[in-house]
This record gives sequence, C-alpha cells and structure tokens, in this order.
Amino acid sequence: MAIRPADAATVVAISGLCTDLLAPMADGFCEIGKIEGSISSIDIDTHFPGFGAGTLRFDAVQLVDDVAEGETVGATVGADIDAVGAIASAETPPPPVPALGPAGVILVVSLMGLVSYRKFRA
Repeated sequence: MAIRPADAATVVAISGLCTDLLAPMADGFCEIGKIEGSISSIDIDTHFPGFGAGTLRFDAVQLVDDVAEGETVGATVGADIDAVGAIASAETPPPPVPALGPAGVILVVSLMGLVSYRKFRA
C-alpha cells in the first residue's frame, strides 16, 4: 500500500520516513507497507506517529496486488478489494474568486450604463 502526499509541506515532513518518495524514478507515492490476510481497515496515522491531526495531507491511496503471493490459478486469484474510503478527510477550500482588474471594472460600469440607458429610453 502507498499514499501520495497532497502538498509540499507533507513531502518535506515525511521525506525521512519514505525513502522511495524522493527516489529518481519515484511516482510520487510513499510506500507504507503490505496488507496481508483479512485486514478490514488501515490507519495511516500509525505509520506517521508524532504528527498532529490535519498536519499531513494525502490525496491518493495506491493498492497493488503482489502477483508473487497467493494462488496463481483458479477463480479467486488476486486481491479481493471491496471498497476504499476515507473515514476522516479534509475539505478542499474553494478556489479564490479572481478580483476584477481595471478592465473588468470598466466593462461592468459600461454594461450598467447600457442597461440604465435602455431602461431610460423605454
């Protein structure tokens, strides 16, 4: 299992704990271990002790079936993953609304004047 840091602050904070994260051929994911047996949940926080709630931010989880393990023939070969979900996650803030520059203000004022002129003539 691997997780991908969502921001530069998280990359810096966990870089000493994830040697594969900054490797030359890195895919941006930090491997945090294997999932074996009948595991029904995984707590990512246990892999990064000492960080406060909301300090580390991740935006993806990667699960890869290890073809070298388990049965290689039959109807039930491979990982049996029913669902992946986040119990606690942070909301993404809305993007900032761009401020009107001088050209935008002139356009808005011009349109208001045009509307007022049409109402006056009618």
